[in-house]
Amino acid sequence: MDNQKIKILLLEDNPDDARQISNVLKKDGLQFELSLVDTKAQYTKQLTDSFTTRIKTNAQKS
Repeated sequence: MDNQKIKILLLEDNPDDARQISNVLKKDGLQFELSLVDTKAQYTKQLTDSFTTRIKTNAQKS
């Protein structure tokens, strides 16, 4: 892997569980950027926004 951070979108309604997941990933040495949402609506919006941004960015590179 080329030391780029992995982007993780985590749907979790319990802050303690989210913190535990993050701590395990850090302990394992994973380089990541965590986005935490706690509802299905927020999760769907984040996914939609992420793909829209990627499509626009890739279109601009062409």
